[in-house]
Amino acid sequence: MSLVRALEHNDIAITSMDLGRAIHNERGYTSAGNEVAAGFANILLSKTSSLETLNLENSGIDDAGAAALARALKKNPSLKSLVISGNRVGSDGTVALAGALRCNNTLSSL
Repeated sequence: MSLVRALEHNDIAITSMDLGRAIHNERGYTSAGNEVAAGFANILLSKTSSLETLNLENSGIDDAGAAALARALKKNPSLKSLVISGNRVGSDGTVALAGALRCNNTLSSL
């Protein structure tokens, strides 16, 4: 989580971030998945975001994390690929993401 905070408060030009499976402990998911998704949503909403690829595969994200990412996707012009497979996104999160795709002309892979 401290990595996300550091990225939120710095103007570092990162174009790719792979945190797939990085938010696991030995028993599976941690509770940090939605916090990480919300943090990256804030980064994507930044006017200086250069992030093009974000992998949050198997990170414990559920509908709340998907909704946070969806809000960011509606306004973000840089992200081209978002990997969220293997998470616990249900119908509410899926609907939020689908709605965001109507507004986003940049994302080519979800």
